[in-house]
Amino acid sequence: GIALRLDEFESFFFPLTERIKLRYPFYAHVHISIYGLQFEFPEHHFLRDLESALKNLAEIRPRISDFSEGRRDPKKQRDELRDLIAREKFISRSIISAAFSLVEAFLSGLFFTAHHTKSIGSLNCDDEFLRYAGTKESAPLRDRIDQIVRFVSHGQATGNDKPFDSLIDFGKLYRDAIHHTTPFGRKDVEAGGRLNALYKINGGIALQCSLFSLDTVLTLSRWVYGDPDTTAIGEGCCKLKRNVLNLLPDAEGSENV
Repeated sequence: GIALRLDEFESFFFPLTERIKLRYPFYAHVHISIYGLQFEFPEHHFLRDLESALKNLAEIRPRISDFSEGRRDPKKQRDELRDLIAREKFISRSIISAAFSLVEAFLSGLFFTAHHTKSIGSLNCDDEFLRYAGTKESAPLRDRIDQIVRFVSHGQATGNDKPFDSLIDFGKLYRDAIHHTTPFGRKDVEAGGRLNALYKINGGIALQCSLFSLDTVLTLSRWVYGDPDTTAIGEGCCKLKRNVLNLLPDAEGSENV
């Protein structure tokens, strides 16, 4: 079927309502289907990935707890327990990957929107921010977050404030351990550090990373759009944050088994 970016769709067909253009990002694609107009954008996919992975984690953790809390004998069902722990670690890596992909997509979307429309949300972009958006979109994650935060908060906050510092200082090590695995040292980690982080990943760490990622998107959304629920991305993040908070009290981690 036909798939066009929002502005291209309006040029070819008809203007979309302001409510629609606020709800979906500028870079979203419109699909014309038998069900009507369907809107697709990267964050939608990563939010769905998170939703599915969190559901799987919620299902598997009580089964692991049966062993750690003595309701089942790990010696008699060793193979089953080993499989459960492997599945939890796989799900946890998936959660961390999706959570950081969500943040990366959202940041890139803000820069792309600024570059093409000279504004993001209700904020008009100054020349300094536009230059950054057009030339530094692939800068280190910490730098991009700091640049966005300073601009949308009108200088009232920086990337060193929460939740952004937690995302970087706590979560990025685990993201890098998954996507840039190496026994070598790097400027921010000693030799073997990423391997140790990879082996340590469990449900509790994944939930913390997802919470910091969701809070990062939601905090930026409030500055840019006001009520996050007015956008599909903000609404999805609010829903998933409730799911994460419901799971966090039980997030002891499978390595304790």
